[in-house]
Amino acid sequence: MATEKKNGFNPLSEEELQAIQDMSIDDLLSSVHDTLNAPAGASTAVPVKSAAPAAEKTAVPAAAATAVLERQETMVYQDLAAADQAEAAPAVEETAVVPPVKPAEAPEFLKTKPKKEKKARKFGKFILIYVLAFLVVIAGGLTALWMYLESYEASRPEHVVEHFLDNVDDAYWEELVSISSSVFATSQFEDGSEIAMQCFDALRGEDYSYRKRTGEYTEEAPVYTIRVGGTDLAKLTLRENGSAGFGFNYWAANTVELVPEFVPAARTVEIEVPQSAAVTLNGVLLDASYVTSTVPAEELSELELAFTTGVPSLAVYSVPGLYGNVELYVEDADGTELFATHADGELYTYAMNITETYDVTITAPTGAEVVLNGAVVPESYITGTESYDLLSGSADYLPEDLAAE
Repeated sequence: MATEKKNGFNPLSEEELQAIQDMSIDDLLSSVHDTLNAPAGASTAVPVKSAAPAAEKTAVPAAAATAVLERQETMVYQDLAAADQAEAAPAVEETAVVPPVKPAEAPEFLKTKPKKEKKARKFGKFILIYVLAFLVVIAGGLTALWMYLESYEASRPEHVVEHFLDNVDDAYWEELVSISSSVFATSQFEDGSEIAMQCFDALRGEDYSYRKRTGEYTEEAPVYTIRVGGTDLAKLTLRENGSAGFGFNYWAANTVELVPEFVPAARTVEIEVPQSAAVTLNGVLLDASYVTSTVPAEELSELELAFTTGVPSLAVYSVPGLYGNVELYVEDADGTELFATHADGELYTYAMNITETYDVTITAPTGAEVVLNGAVVPESYITGTESYDLLSGSADYLPEDLAAE
């Protein structure tokens, strides 16, 4: 079958193309050489290998060989033209591209892990998961414990008492003592507020402390005693102030009041003065209703102390229910101020204002008993003896006949 020539080449049939593909390079070159050297008009063919037995060879038309040469020539010209263009173009530095190296695969026996190693890895994962879970539980437990302790600490009533003491000063306690003077059952001789301040002034400058109030403190209703120095001063009562969590409560100060322990025990003051003296206590004149007894004056001698009548003595005034300090003014019947010879806060003694004394001389027979103001005068008071002639001067009273003798 005739074929048309296209682009200067004779087209090849499918059998010719297959024959060329099956030829070796040596047979192909030999066939081309024979075609080029053949006389003009001679018909040449190139032997081609086929699936037939080795003894048989199929002839390849000379046109096929010529077509191959023409194609090779065209390729040569194309390569020369490309080389010329490359020389004419500016030089471009070529960077060698190194293709990635594919890592060699491990041998099959390395790809398969031993069963023991697999079991060990599974056990390690289990241990890791167990440890992590244990740590999570421990962290959760510690967090809960910390929150519990925080709530417990915040709910302690001691913190409220300490905060209270840190925020009050002497001025606060002075006001509290002043308005709480009713705790002092004072008499006409004292003022409750003044006595309260006297008691507080005695404690001024001492450190404050606190303790649970015995007999009144409970966990549900905390009550504390506020102390200054070693003296109980006031009672602080707390109240609930919201929940602190975990069943605990916040606390706040509720009431503050003076305690009976702060009030000193009322005392009785005794005043010993001469019976004719006038006594004024804290500006109030004492009447005879306060005189409870009499005692001998300190200035009396031993003999005078034994007198049963006409004995100079001191009147004893007793004033109960006093708390604070006392101011006394004592004067005798002549209006002269007397001064205490003894004062200890409970007993005040004023001496008699003796301006003159008397000397008494008693002459009595030897061996006679002398009694003065109901007291027997002891012999120690005898200062001497005298002799008396009881008949001296009696001659004038005798009868003459007796006198003459």
